[in-house]
Amino acid sequence: DDIVFQNDFAPRASKTFTVRAGTHRQPTPENYRVYGRFVRERHDDFAWENDRIAHRMYGPGLETWTREPLTSSGVDVWTKRVRKLIVNDWYLTDDYHQDHGEGADLYSVGKSRGCGGLGVYRGGKLAVSRNFTASRVLANGPIRLVFELDYAPWDGGGARVSETKRVILDAGQSFNRFESTFATDPKGTPLVAGIGIAKHADSLAEFDPRAPWLRTWEPLKQPNGSLGCAIVAPGARAEFKVTDTDYLLVTPVPTSGTLVYFAGFGWDRGLDVADAAAWGRVVESKRREAVAPLPITLSLRSPSASAAALSAPTASPDARMVESVMARAPSVLTDKWEYDTGLVLKGIERVALKTRNPAAAAYVKRTIDGLIDKSGTIKGYRSDEYNIDQINMGRLLFRLWAEAQGRDQERYRKAIETLRSQMRTHPRTADGAFWHKQIYPRQMWLDGVYMASPFLAEYAATFHEPKLFDDVVKQIVLAEAHTRDGKTGLLYHGWDEQKQERWADPKTGRSSQFWGRAMGWYAMAVVDVLEWLPQAHPQRKAVLAVLQRLASAIARVQDRATGVWWQVLDQPERPGNYREASASSMFVYALSKAVRSGWLDKAVYGEVASRGYQGLLQEFVELDGSGHLDLKNVCKVAGLGGNPYRDGSYAYYTSTEVVKNDPKGVGAFLLAAVENE
Repeated sequence: DDIVFQNDFAPRASKTFTVRAGTHRQPTPENYRVYGRFVRERHDDFAWENDRIAHRMYGPGLETWTREPLTSSGVDVWTKRVRKLIVNDWYLTDDYHQDHGEGADLYSVGKSRGCGGLGVYRGGKLAVSRNFTASRVLANGPIRLVFELDYAPWDGGGARVSETKRVILDAGQSFNRFESTFATDPKGTPLVAGIGIAKHADSLAEFDPRAPWLRTWEPLKQPNGSLGCAIVAPGARAEFKVTDTDYLLVTPVPTSGTLVYFAGFGWDRGLDVADAAAWGRVVESKRREAVAPLPITLSLRSPSASAAALSAPTASPDARMVESVMARAPSVLTDKWEYDTGLVLKGIERVALKTRNPAAAAYVKRTIDGLIDKSGTIKGYRSDEYNIDQINMGRLLFRLWAEAQGRDQERYRKAIETLRSQMRTHPRTADGAFWHKQIYPRQMWLDGVYMASPFLAEYAATFHEPKLFDDVVKQIVLAEAHTRDGKTGLLYHGWDEQKQERWADPKTGRSSQFWGRAMGWYAMAVVDVLEWLPQAHPQRKAVLAVLQRLASAIARVQDRATGVWWQVLDQPERPGNYREASASSMFVYALSKAVRSGWLDKAVYGEVASRGYQGLLQEFVELDGSGHLDLKNVCKVAGLGGNPYRDGSYAYYTSTEVVKNDPKGVGAFLLAAVENE
């Protein structure tokens, strides 16, 4: 058996993982990101897919189909527009040659090699097998598929050749790993393989013998865009050949009898490749990965030593930060109902669930219980202040309510309804945006979207108020509309509907600077809302589009040297500016969660998030004298207006106090670490 798990690595990064015995958890259908099966009902196809690509190859039944017989060992391509698994659905409807919004079978294989099939190359000709004769699935998800196809002996130009083709496809990948093992008669006959890509009209082929790789780009029947196929054969000696039907990468089969190569594709109407240049970058990335695979070192520990290591404070950074928070405030985190300590508690809750840490879960409950009396009244809370910050801590109540019974459940529900009631009458701008606070009339700040929208989305899902989702989406859309800069894609901190505040532009009402943490709050709000927003909600695509624009802008201002982000995002290294921990943690959390959930392209944003997380550890996390973790370089507070007046200028944002272990940084770091550890 193999142990398989996935993780992202920044360039030159290293990580340590500990494997121990645990309790088996049966994956749910939503966990599966790969799938493959023998399709007897369709003349013995074998079809397989992951969350990016899909293929099929042909079995014996197709050779004798009376309507459209086909003998071919080529690899067919099914293009996908969606992350979900589609093989079973498409075979069920039997209408997969038309794109109904999910993609389709738009590729023509015929007797060609398709996208990565092979044959024996001899004397300038390619000798190929018939359809596979047997199949078996060795592993079927949720993140790795392994299967084998057997091909009966065929004439390989001087020898009888048979093949067992093992195919391995992992979640999130655009390439399959093919391991073709040959047997010859006479035994030991040297073979040369031709691995091919179909030569279609108007296709363009490129070959690099040094890598080696072979890639193509071709138009599909319009209006179906264009598609690229590629073969990467790490370590092989290869030549480029062309036949009537195929472009070939020709290479000797190793004396072991097993040839290993990678083959895959990208479609410009899908989610991962925009054009031929983007496909070229994907192929180059795969080449680098194939020729320099991640080195792995294994070491064994005795069970007692392993257990000691896991329970020691040298565990993962998220667990260590929780230990540090609880060591500094052993009984409860706070005796006040506040948004920033609510963020820390949310981070601790996530770590407790991931690591199954009952002490951390009890710490969260104990803190919240100290703030809600037996009747469900929230300590120090006043609804008539209409302070949107006060809503955020209420997110901790949902899990407590779900796990409680009797009077405890009643008091948690009353506290939830108290917060929900505020938002029913919370003042709004003319177009429906929530005011940030009653003391900041007719102003929308990015912070406020995070303070209320995820709470309201979870409320809508938990207590079945579907119309509330419309309002949640409205806040996200309005915030972007009022604060987004068309040139950079970045978002300004605030917007004044009246355009009267000194910090507001008299024409647009926007503040003047791109403050990192303001955008960080907003980015976290978007991904946390998407977690609850129904898949079928008519505005879900609009929120995903907001996320795409937001992520693109965030990625463009990532610090190249460290992977983190600056206090004022668009002015790196201007005097007074500094790399800031809370905004960086928020961006890492939002990007990592979006990549994990399939809302953002891992090939584009996975590395941004991974570099960001490594930057957090290297730039901001340090040990104190007691062995606990500190998070440094956190902007303590920043706002707009008020008394004394905050003018929102560059000088203002870069002159606010910078501290260690501020809750807004620690809470965001915990969320980022949970997504990356």
